[in-house]
Amino acid sequence: MNFENKIEIYSIHYNRPDFIPLQFKSFKKFIQEDFEFIVIDNSITEDMSKNIYQVCYDLGVKYLKSDNQTPHGLYGWSHIHGMNFFKNNLINSKSKFIFLIEHDIFFCSNYDRINKIVNNYGVCGVSQRREDINYFHPGILLFNKEKSGDLINFDFRGDVIEDGIFNKELNGVRVDTGGQTHKYIKNNPDKIFFIDNYVNEYLEDVNLNHVFYHMVRGSNWIGTEDELNKKKINIIENILNS
Repeated sequence: MNFENKIEIYSIHYNRPDFIPLQFKSFKKFIQEDFEFIVIDNSITEDMSKNIYQVCYDLGVKYLKSDNQTPHGLYGWSHIHGMNFFKNNLINSKSKFIFLIEHDIFFCSNYDRINKIVNNYGVCGVSQRREDINYFHPGILLFNKEKSGDLINFDFRGDVIEDGIFNKELNGVRVDTGGQTHKYIKNNPDKIFFIDNYVNEYLEDVNLNHVFYHMVRGSNWIGTEDELNKKKINIIENILNS
C-alpha cells in the first residue's frame, strides 16, 4: 500500500476545549512537516460537545465524535472508548504517520529531534510498567504504518472480561488503559522505540531534552487540581510564546 506522507495528529478531548488552541499552536510552532490536526470529541454531554465542535470549527480543525457514553475516570472505560474510536481511524487511514497525543500533552521543542526515530520504527511511545508487564502509556503514540505491520490486534484495553465481569488483572498484575499493548511490544521488539526521555511529566524546568510537555491529569477528573492546572497552563503558554 502506498501511504501519504502527511502526518495525522489525533487528540481525544473530554472536557477541556480550551486546550485545543494550545495544542494546535504547539503543533504549528514545532512541526515543520505537513500535518492535519484531528480532534476526537469523547465527551458525554451535548453542551460540552457543542463547545468542542465550536472551537474546532473556529480553528479549522477536523472534528470527529466518538460514541462514548461513559463518565470520564470510571475504570478507564471512557478513555478506552475514545482509544478504540481512534484505532478505527488508525487502521483505515492512508497516511504513513499517525500520531495520538493526549489532550493535555503539547510539543515544547522541534519534532525534528525525534523525526529519525519515528521514521525507523513502527510504534514509538512512552513505556508504562506494572511489575513485569511493560506496555505503552496511551498519552503519546507515534505510528509509522510502513514499519508497524498489521495493527488490527493493537489492543488499547487494560481490562480482561471473564463471564461478563470486569477484571483489571493481566497475568495477576493490575494495569490500566493500554495494558494489552504489551502483546504488541512482546511480539514486535524490533518495531518499537520508547521515547520516555523526550517527555516532560510536569517539571517546571522544561529543558532541551524534552520534545513533549505532559500536564498530567489536565482534565482534572479527580477534581482537586484546578489551581495546579493554572500553573501548568502558564508554563505551556510561556513555552509557546517564547
